[in-house]
Amino acid sequence: MHKDSREAAEAAITQGRRVYVSNLPFSTSDEWVRTSFSAVESIHWIAAKGSGFRGSGFLTFASAEAATEAVSWSGSEVGGRPITVELALGTAPLEQSCVFVRNLPAEQWSLEAVRRIFEACGPPAAIRLPKKGKAAIRFKTAAAAAAAAARDGEEIGGRKVRVLLTSALADPEAEAEEA
Repeated sequence: MHKDSREAAEAAITQGRRVYVSNLPFSTSDEWVRTSFSAVESIHWIAAKGSGFRGSGFLTFASAEAATEAVSWSGSEVGGRPITVELALGTAPLEQSCVFVRNLPAEQWSLEAVRRIFEACGPPAAIRLPKKGKAAIRFKTAAAAAAAAARDGEEIGGRKVRVLLTSALADPEAEAEEA
């Protein structure tokens, strides 16, 4: 287990070489990670105080391409658990690099379908499917998120979808309703 310095971690995030992985079985080893993902340079597991590894951590890769390839594992089952793999965010203030999509038709509500629909705007860094017909997408750039938001009102699969620009992977209207 190698702990990156804060500066090295931030540099890897800026270069698109660092990912956050979660929901791994607690039995996951460094050896399994290095065998399963190519070009892992370092592993930093997140541990709960007093109880050790709890299924999540950060992986730094030799290249942005290797990190992007690792993100494609998101949703895959490992030890009977669907894992999440997303490009890591830095500690710098977030730009509006996310969109929240509503009213997706059932046949378009999967990680692969959402990626296919919106990848022309720019490569998605992370996709979440919080509820049926909804998707939260984080892009690598604010410009890509703006391009996706420009698709608001577009018809996809016979349904007019809502695409809202936001700075987090959450439903901005739901947050406003709760406040």
